[in-house]
Amino acid sequence: MIAKIFKGIWAGINFSRRLIINFLFVLLVIVFIAGISSDDDKIIVEEGSVLRLNLNGPLVEEKLYVDPIEAALNDATSGNDQPSEILLDDVVEVINEAAKDSRISVLLLDLQEMPKAHLNKLKQITNAIEGFKQAGKKVIATGYYYTQAQYYIAAHADEIAMHPYGSVAIEGYGMYPLYFKDALEKLEVTQHIFRVGTFKSAVEPFIRNDMSDAA
Repeated sequence: MIAKIFKGIWAGINFSRRLIINFLFVLLVIVFIAGISSDDDKIIVEEGSVLRLNLNGPLVEEKLYVDPIEAALNDATSGNDQPSEILLDDVVEVINEAAKDSRISVLLLDLQEMPKAHLNKLKQITNAIEGFKQAGKKVIATGYYYTQAQYYIAAHADEIAMHPYGSVAIEGYGMYPLYFKDALEKLEVTQHIFRVGTFKSAVEPFIRNDMSDAA
């Protein structure tokens, strides 16, 4: 009698396990088919088209690794609300290709959702924008307001549009470090500093009165 009970329990566990595995398998198949069908939609570019460059996400030189199964499940369930990373090379390539495409006449820079970005990345994008302009095409920037990174890109456009109640926040890129060597000596402050490497400049304010050539 006890053996039959345990056999029944084990059979129920096996059935539940197979049911869950089959459900996950069917879900993955549906996601895969949906992904393939969405790729079948071709984008038709007509004469006089406008390329809208929507930089909605952090600019990166290399994307973080994401497990493909986890990404597919997030897409299927809309569980990922974070903006996806934007590969810098993709942005530059899109602008360069648009500059050569006779069907595209205007580049629209939608910068409203673009987060902060390092100057080296912004400069690569603006170099591509200048190449687009040299092809005899127009560039327009738009946004409700502009952060410094957004305005750095917008400044390379032929026209900049902003909401009447918008604002521009420019902080500048200059830095003015302070050096305390003479002051510390006059105050007779004893220092114990350990530094390795020419380019380790974090402690220079305590041992110099000016910036080193390396810094």
